[in-house]
Amino acid sequence: TKENVFEVIVNEVYKTKPMIVIFPGGGYHHLSTRESVPVSNKFISLGYNTTIVYYSVAPFANFIQLDQANMVLKELSKTYKDIIVMGFSAGGHLAGISATQDNVYNVKAMILCYPVVSFLNHTHEGTLTNFLSGNNTEENKYKFSIDKRINNNTVPCFVWTTKTDASVPYENTLMLIEALKQHNVFHRYHIY
Repeated sequence: TKENVFEVIVNEVYKTKPMIVIFPGGGYHHLSTRESVPVSNKFISLGYNTTIVYYSVAPFANFIQLDQANMVLKELSKTYKDIIVMGFSAGGHLAGISATQDNVYNVKAMILCYPVVSFLNHTHEGTLTNFLSGNNTEENKYKFSIDKRINNNTVPCFVWTTKTDASVPYENTLMLIEALKQHNVFHRYHIY
């Protein structure tokens, strides 16, 4: 795991290719190393630029991670017109909420891997606690549930999970898929 330091690693290899911004998982408690550099290396080999965002984790809470994600996306949007956000577990939550706000900073798509979608139902309690901390209100649980943020302007989404995930219930992906369908958002999904 990484130290609890906000760090951004930009891998610009191709001048005219999209940028994939990777948010590793870890329940906002730690950051998974297997969901960062290996993923970045694979996408670079496929012809994409990548940025790895090592965002702050507990005890840093109260939505600071969304502020950090926005700083990164805003800065990257000065150079890249096509940005794809990608996240795993809690990182999938961060990617999803950053891609479903009013200003998405040139985000054209999201790739969510076994994401924590809801803070209302079937949630991952550690992710909820570490992200909201002292602001754990019903209003904030709703506000930061990805499925409640989907609208007709939401960017296309690819989402996948496993039915046997022991940490993030696969129902999170089902809720997201249903919200995407209701708003006619282009999406693809796989439940393994």
